[in-house]
This record gives sequence, structure tokens and C-alpha cells, in this order.
Amino acid sequence: MPTAKVPIVFDQLTSSSLLGEIFDAVNGDAIYRHASFLTGKLGERVFAENITVVDDGTKPGGFGTTPFDAEGVPSQRTTVIEKGVLASYLLNCYTARKLGLKTTGNAARGLAGTPGIGAGNFFLQPGTKAAQQIIGEIKEGLYVTEFLGFGVNLVTGDFSRGASGLWIHNGELAFPDEVPPDGWKELRLGTLQGMVTLRRAGDSVVFVTWGNADAALRQAWNALVWAYAEAGGGTVQTPGGGLGPEEYRKAAEMPAALS
Repeated sequence: MPTAKVPIVFDQLTSSSLLGEIFDAVNGDAIYRHASFLTGKLGERVFAENITVVDDGTKPGGFGTTPFDAEGVPSQRTTVIEKGVLASYLLNCYTARKLGLKTTGNAARGLAGTPGIGAGNFFLQPGTKAAQQIIGEIKEGLYVTEFLGFGVNLVTGDFSRGASGLWIHNGELAFPDEVPPDGWKELRLGTLQGMVTLRRAGDSVVFVTWGNADAALRQAWNALVWAYAEAGGGTVQTPGGGLGPEEYRKAAEMPAALS
């Protein structure tokens, strides 16, 4: 894929990583130490207008919901970014005093030591368009499903990380953004339980590697793998050797055999 400047669409599964960077940038500890690019920017536009980020320690049923923080301050709902404008930092009593502000009820405490800053339920407000609508409006672009490595400078705000995903062509997800050398095409599919890799060389042969995928994940992808091979009229090969249609369907009932 040649170098290009194109729109990027982030899969919702990448949101925890992106929001984690925002949380670190609005953390009161980083703000009063001038270790964040958002220091001194309250009331200024720092993101696009469609970005609203909220921390809500009172959200019913939320994993971070609690009646009060580690300093006994009642939990609250804090709009951190409102339509792209920095509306608030996240503070405990100490950082609030340092900055001449009021605590936001975000004190968090470990087993020892003084209170730090923790999130309640920290989330990005949903937009008005579904992912497919956004993709449909893009002629050429990248749909990011995974970040690679670390490259965020909290002080300057520079964001430079590797990414992988699917290429967008004429409003549709077309093919993986990675094409390994020597003509092999590779598609990696993963969940918290493991990773599945599909590779094709030429028009007919598919190799399958399972990474650390467990039996349930392997079985879930069996139908997809076979359809991918059958579309090219080829066989499926695993580290254990080639499998024809019947053998592969039998293997689908015993996914652990494909380790």
C-alpha cells in the first residue's frame, strides 16, 4: 500500500485505548505538574465539535459507579470535553487545591499511599451515525481495528502509533491493510480469547494459524475459514497438513485438533 493521506475510522473496540490517552491528559496530577498538553486550556477547543467525553460515577449499573470517591466526596457526573471544548479536568482534593479548582470526586486509593486520580465511568458520547454510514461516505480510507506499540507524548500531544485494520474502498471494507511480502495475503481476526490468522497465496490455498486461540474461538471461525477457501476453489491447510472439505468439516467438530 503506497503512502497516502486518507480519512481514518476507528473501530469501537479501539475506544478504550483512545479514551485512556484522553484520561491521562485531563488527569489533575498531570495538569498541575504541567505534564499534559491540555494544561491551561480550560474553555478552549481541543477536539472536533462532534467529540463529547463524560466521566459519570453515578451511572446506574456502571462498573465505575460508586456513591463516593476515596476521599469521601460524593461521586458526580463531569463533562470533560463538551462538543470539542475542554470543560473540566478530573481532580481529587489535593490537585483541586493546587489548581485553585473544586474536586470532581475522582480520588482513587490503592492499598497504601496517598489518593491518586481514578475514573468513574469514562466514556465518549455516541454520535448520530452508525459505523457503516461513516464508512459509506469515504472513497479511500482506513478502518482501524488495532493499535500497535506506544507513541503518545502526553506533554506535547503528539500521537504516533502503529495500527492495523481494513482498507476502505468506495464506501466498503475491501481488504486488510497489511499485505506481507512475497505475495501472501493475510487477514488477522482476534478477540480477547485469541487470534486467528488466514493467509492465501495465489488463488487456491489457504493456510490457517491459530495463535493462542482457544477451542471455542477456533470453532467459531471454522465456517469463515472454509468459506474463504471454497471461494477460491482450494483446500485448507493447517500446520498439521492439508484438509479437504469433508476432513475440514470433521475438524470443525474437534477444533482442538487444529492446534
